[in-house]
Amino acid sequence: MLVSDIGVRRFVHAYLNTVVETRLYSPDFLGSAFGWNPDQDEWDGLLCEVESPTDIMVGSFRSPLCLKWRSESETALLKKSRGILSLWTSAVKQVPAGDIGFVYIAYPEGSRAAVADARTRDIIKSLEECWHDWMKRVPVTVVNRLYARPLGVGVPDFIENSLRGVSEGQEFWFEDIHIPWMIFTRQFETPE
Repeated sequence: MLVSDIGVRRFVHAYLNTVVETRLYSPDFLGSAFGWNPDQDEWDGLLCEVESPTDIMVGSFRSPLCLKWRSESETALLKKSRGILSLWTSAVKQVPAGDIGFVYIAYPEGSRAAVADARTRDIIKSLEECWHDWMKRVPVTVVNRLYARPLGVGVPDFIENSLRGVSEGQEFWFEDIHIPWMIFTRQFETPE
């Protein structure tokens, strides 16, 4: 991995510190102990540790160490953005010769904006350039980017973003037949 920027932060002043009681390494713990926000867009990853506590529920921590990194090389960004094409190829191989198939791909997106945007541009470009065996028909591809975002203890949030890809001249698949393109559609009623 090519790493262009590494941020190492040793909390010397916080050899022993307290947090609101939460699970060890939960989003709340990471935010309180290391300043890590699930919505952050500055870093690609986080490696952190504290002295082993005696319980999974913690109200304090000792000896925190945090390593955050960001990879900015073009090669690394390209590799991170290319994973969807291989999934698409595997899906198309499952369509029997002489049949028609629709490809749905869902993946969790957790990268910072620069990487996620590069991946989105690559997906759109790849869908425009994709081809397959002439004995198969794959007119529609739906790519669902899933964003899991904890908003607090017991308050999960889930965002789905769909990219629809249609072969040129096949746009009618989304207009006439209304192929589903939002996979997670459960609606929750508000208690009265």
